[in-house]
Amino acid sequence: MRNFVGLIAVLVIVGAGYIVVQKRAAANLNNEGTRLLEAGRYAEAARSFEQAAKRNPGNPTVERNLAEARAQLDRETAAESKEAGLRARAAQRIERMRSEGWIDDDATLAETLETANVMFQMGKVDQAIILFERALFKNPDNMEIERRIEELEEYGVM
Repeated sequence: MRNFVGLIAVLVIVGAGYIVVQKRAAANLNNEGTRLLEAGRYAEAARSFEQAAKRNPGNPTVERNLAEARAQLDRETAAESKEAGLRARAAQRIERMRSEGWIDDDATLAETLETANVMFQMGKVDQAIILFERALFKNPDNMEIERRIEELEEYGVM
């Protein structure tokens, strides 16, 4: 009977030690996840928080941090998808302009953008769109120009 009680005591001590070690590991993983989250490395942060949650299930801090990392990752993924769509539409627009025989003119990008904005302010949206397209043709990597064109097209004129 004494051996049985001793065995139970050893198991309790070992079990308590294991729990402490797991909670300490979870805290370290949570801290690492927090650093990754602050650095904008959302996928890595989520993995760190997931490991922390496995080691310390039900910890509200870890669960909250994991939810935040996943939400940030979802927003980042949505933004990347939106940007990819924008780039694809810009590429199609530029290809259309090339197929129509557009060539670059002597005006600078800044001059073209300024004239486009003036046309818009004058209410000449269709002319503004054409000028913004010309600006995009001059600088095909500038997605702000494509965004502006799409905004004007949604404006309803053209």
